[in-house]
Amino acid sequence: MAHEIWLNRWGVAIDQREQRVGTAGLSASERLIHIFWLLSQSMRAHGDLFAARQRDPSLFRDGLAAARELDLPGLIVIFSSSVGWIEAHFFEQFDAMCRELQPLRPVTGSDIH
Repeated sequence: MAHEIWLNRWGVAIDQREQRVGTAGLSASERLIHIFWLLSQSMRAHGDLFAARQRDPSLFRDGLAAARELDLPGLIVIFSSSVGWIEAHFFEQFDAMCRELQPLRPVTGSDIH
């Protein structure tokens, strides 16, 4: 539950920042957390990634690029996997993905922990 709260707080803050500055204005860490938040929202609401893919068609490509840039091996594996695999394993991988993301320091101007 703590990971869900952490992700939702950062996801909402980054989503608001993205609306102000655009996707290109986000740092790699912000982009990756935002993508993961979109995936989580889609999986929790619909049980699949369709809504996330509709909202952000480049999220898998961008997620992989950001994970590589930030040298996050677990997330590189996730974003290198098929959509079907991610949907099937999302919830069992959720905590590990959050643990890998939490040390990142987004630059949203917020002090969310």
